[in-house]
Amino acid sequence: MAARLLSEGVAFVLMTVVRAVAPTSAKPGDKAILTERAEWYGWIGGSCAEPAARRAARAAFADGQGRLLHLTNDETHLARAGVELAAMSCYSGGSLEIYVEPHLPQPCLIVFGRSPAAEALCQLGAAMKYAVTHVDLRAGAEAAAGALRNLSELPEPRSAATYVVVASHGHGELEALEWALRRKVAYVGLVASRKRWPDVLARLQSAGLGAEAEWVHAPAGLELGAARPEEVALSVLSQIVAERRGGGIVQRSVGMVERSADMVERAAARVSAPTPAGETVSCCAVPAPTTVANEADCCSAVRESSQSAVRQSSQSAAREPSRGTVAQSAAKLASPRFAAVVLAAGLSRRMGAPNKLLLALGGEPLIARTVRTVLHTGFEQIVVVLGHQAEEVARALQPLGVAMVHNPDYASGQVSSVRAGLAVLRPPLDAVMICLGDQPLLEVADLGALKRAYRERPHGSILVPRYGEQRGNPVVIDWPSACETLERGTNYGCRNFLDENPERVFHWPAPNEHFVRDVDLPADYQALLVRASA
Repeated sequence: MAARLLSEGVAFVLMTVVRAVAPTSAKPGDKAILTERAEWYGWIGGSCAEPAARRAARAAFADGQGRLLHLTNDETHLARAGVELAAMSCYSGGSLEIYVEPHLPQPCLIVFGRSPAAEALCQLGAAMKYAVTHVDLRAGAEAAAGALRNLSELPEPRSAATYVVVASHGHGELEALEWALRRKVAYVGLVASRKRWPDVLARLQSAGLGAEAEWVHAPAGLELGAARPEEVALSVLSQIVAERRGGGIVQRSVGMVERSADMVERAAARVSAPTPAGETVSCCAVPAPTTVANEADCCSAVRESSQSAVRQSSQSAAREPSRGTVAQSAAKLASPRFAAVVLAAGLSRRMGAPNKLLLALGGEPLIARTVRTVLHTGFEQIVVVLGHQAEEVARALQPLGVAMVHNPDYASGQVSSVRAGLAVLRPPLDAVMICLGDQPLLEVADLGALKRAYRERPHGSILVPRYGEQRGNPVVIDWPSACETLERGTNYGCRNFLDENPERVFHWPAPNEHFVRDVDLPADYQALLVRASA
């Protein structure tokens, strides 16, 4: 199957089980293939393994990188550098390690036009190992139409790896853009001035492609101050690389920014919540631990008021020019409304008999120190999720007056605690910081830096701190994604969401080790005491 797909130029990901710890149905050497057409062949395990493997495969399609995936529900397992951890969707107790290997066809670059910029694009594209096709639209209408017909005969799967740039200085550009937009290729760019783009847009709208035209990068290329044709080609191909790899700052037209903002508002409309009598409810006002009874009711209850807010926002936007809409979107991102969920429900198995969150540090319980830092950082809403020894932990937090929610299913793992915390938050919110109760080294300055990093992130809607090769905490997730997580069922948590949506994640280089230091083992606690007394 792999050989046939390679010969046909179809992208696919080969997944091979390289290690299995019973009980698992898959064994070392078992293989499966996922094609870019979402076709699945082979076997690497059933419903416990396949969803996470599919997510890893989609990530490999996006970045072209191989990865080692470890599926486990073993809380004692420590993360290893170079290994991606994912939760099994069932609780069999077994674990799998799967090597995920992408096989991607050579990307196609189609350049329309006969101009110095088009020539430079062809030369640079070939040097970057793209399969370059040059279509000269000045060779006559009949020749151009024939070239477009020949391009239309490309196999349909190639569209996902096809990048189109129109640099024809007005010759046949409408036909070329229409061909690319109807084919839904991965990238469409127009080398033209900002002044000419509105005229081209109007003609596309007349052709019934108004919605599709928002995908056009016009002017094409990153804003590098390019002047010469070679520099223009560099800026355009840099933008294509950013789109292809999902890791760069992709500058889009005004229409693209407005469409993105609208997508966020529509996502929020699915999950926003009204409050009694139209009042704003703050979780910080809850005097005692509450219990989440029904997450689905929480999500369904929030829709009405958010839809009203979106309608008001849409009416306001309709009265203002597009530049104003972009400025409003930027203003919203400049001051996001943050909530914090602090996880304090775990069984503390690795610490032994004592609950690590109640161990003394600097004269107060470890959990109180962590929550105090969160409180002093400043959030719209804060909620602490309780579970194991809930009464003792609540008593330790009582002087702080923080809101608490009890997770009755805390023994099932961290996923249920995250969901319990998210379920009691109320909009309007822009982002949620998921904090661990056992990171006492984090300071107000650290959490403040994390909030600023989220506000200033160059891409994505979810921020994950990294220190060296280690993934850290807290994680900041945007409110629509948090609500999408709640709607996906009881075994679906933030880690599942991050694994499934790698394109939304921005990995922030943390300034210190505070973000990767927690207290799991007795040795961790002793090291913390030594550090505090130094």
